[in-house]
Amino acid sequence: MDKINIFILLHMHQPVYRLMRDNTAYYSMPWVYLHGVNEYYDIPSVIGEFDDVHITFNLVPSLLIQLQDYIKGAFKDDFVSLFLKPAEDLDAKEREFVLRNFFSVNYYTKMKKSKRYLYLFDKRGSVYELDRKASLFTVNEIRDLQMLFFLYNTSLIAGEEFSEIQEWKKKDMQFTEEDKNRLYEIHHNILGRVIPLYKRLYEERKIELSTTPFTHPISPLLLDLSICRASNPYLNCPDFNARFPDNVDLQMERALETFKKLFGKAPLGMWPAEGSVSDAFLDIMIQKGIKWTATDEGILEKSLGYSVRETFSHELYSPHEYNGLTMMFRDRELSDDIGFNLYRMPPKEASYKLTRKISKIFIKRGKLVSIILDGENPWENYEGGGVPFLRKLFGHAITTKKVNFVTGEWVANNMDKLKISHIHPGSWIRSDFSTWIGQKEKNTAWEYLIKVKNDTREIVKSNKEALFELMSAEGSDWFWWFGDDNPTAYANEFDQLFREHLKDIYRMQGLDYPEFLDKPIKREVISSPVIKPETGFITPVIDGKITDFFEWLGAGLIDLTKTQGGVMRSSQPMFKYLHYGRDSANFYMLLEPFEKIKTDFIFQINIKSRDKLLVIDSSKKNAQDIVFKIGRVVEIKIPLNYIEDKNNIEISAEIKKKGEIQERYPHSGSLHINLIDEDEAEDDWMV
Repeated sequence: MDKINIFILLHMHQPVYRLMRDNTAYYSMPWVYLHGVNEYYDIPSVIGEFDDVHITFNLVPSLLIQLQDYIKGAFKDDFVSLFLKPAEDLDAKEREFVLRNFFSVNYYTKMKKSKRYLYLFDKRGSVYELDRKASLFTVNEIRDLQMLFFLYNTSLIAGEEFSEIQEWKKKDMQFTEEDKNRLYEIHHNILGRVIPLYKRLYEERKIELSTTPFTHPISPLLLDLSICRASNPYLNCPDFNARFPDNVDLQMERALETFKKLFGKAPLGMWPAEGSVSDAFLDIMIQKGIKWTATDEGILEKSLGYSVRETFSHELYSPHEYNGLTMMFRDRELSDDIGFNLYRMPPKEASYKLTRKISKIFIKRGKLVSIILDGENPWENYEGGGVPFLRKLFGHAITTKKVNFVTGEWVANNMDKLKISHIHPGSWIRSDFSTWIGQKEKNTAWEYLIKVKNDTREIVKSNKEALFELMSAEGSDWFWWFGDDNPTAYANEFDQLFREHLKDIYRMQGLDYPEFLDKPIKREVISSPVIKPETGFITPVIDGKITDFFEWLGAGLIDLTKTQGGVMRSSQPMFKYLHYGRDSANFYMLLEPFEKIKTDFIFQINIKSRDKLLVIDSSKKNAQDIVFKIGRVVEIKIPLNYIEDKNNIEISAEIKKKGEIQERYPHSGSLHINLIDEDEAEDDWMV
């Protein structure tokens, strides 16, 4: 009986958080540790439960090196240190840190499992004014928060193996310092098992392991920055160019060396960072002995010049061969279903939905389905960290007897391939490099990196530690977080880490670093996530409701949900859109809510233009010519004479209750907008 082959690749990676301080690996962010005691252990453990399931894990070498720091205990981590420090010994700043950061778990799948956690979260409220709130928490409450954060970031499978974990979850409160120390012992035990678990499953041929260049750089851009334009001619690519083929070669060599040292042999496959490919980079893979690689279906479409999905072309569901290198192309729909959608369903229903979609591909004679996704972040949205879903998925798929779970090595050795001679340069996001280059902040980061690389060529030749810092700064994540497309509450921390890596290159040689590295790249004023720009003048009736369809039709539209930066919240934000526009005399704003606006909130709008700041408060008497109405929506009219420069307006909105800020748009800084000018408005006519 024929079967459809399913190639699953789960990609595990974190940027290099490690900074060397006083000969100790220092971590200001805990994500290697927390993923290490959770997904890095759970997901391969599930695969080990099924004899007929074979998938590929892509492990980034710099992640493995950081895991080893934690395993050896040779580290200092701010989060772990403040977890282990007795609650009664925390000073005011440390209590504030705990209150700010120790609620960073999924509200629905983790926090809601604990009444105590919910109580503490509600008591804290928003992340504003934490210096005042810190004094309101008792020592027992702080200790419980320390424990609950690390407890609910613990592997589900470890919870099946260590009885204390379930006992603590039932206890829910009144934890002791001994409880905290025992949980840390369990975590250290789990961390020590992670790499040996992958190695054992690899040696048993239950899984295949592949790798990525050493610190996860966007290699095609390192090879030749000008490929930005070939990827997308509409990008605002830098006006400078750089080529660093030697760095890419070194990134490859270090990756292969690290992999071989840990797993006993060289990898056959490579997932390029963010699926980023180009002809030149594929040629380097071939030179280094890589036998297979993969990227997104969008790259295949741009390489071929036509859609492979609308016509159900066999190209998407067949492996390809590029100069002897086997290539798989990611089914975006199925991969994104697992990553972003199926967690909303019960595990059984979700697994059935996915296998039904795969069955349709089988019926249409598809040969190979490639499912490739982030191996870490999706699972926090699933009940049980994704373990129940994966158990249902693999169990159900096997019983259908219509699927064959295969690895990249199996595909390379056993399947016929279609020839492809050219690959469009790009990544698995939008099939270009726009996530890592082409915005002002991203381009500035490249400028910093290139200046330092050119300035320290001789240093890194003779100083291995300095070279590691340079390679760390080449990682993709810093460029991901710069710009406005991926907001995060930790934006400033990522900015500082990137610049610290560059500074350390000089420090390790006893030299002063250049002053520009002290200048943050991240701007406090962010470009607004505009869904629709202004198309003409508007003169709406300011009455707290949308009077008719046309009154805001020419307005600009901003997606406020994309300005929150991953802020921990228990529910959706109050507002989803900001409409804005003007006529010859006034500036207008409309805040559109998700649900009915509650009347017990105070709304404050801050508008700055050049050096002039205007504060509009719903609880106070504003200037007579400013109109502020709250009803089904919030509507505001402001005469243009309050605005110094119509091309330079900074806006923020604060939602308050009982004097405390509950929400802020954006989460930090201000939104920047430009208003349409009169000539543009006059050119726009509606009939």
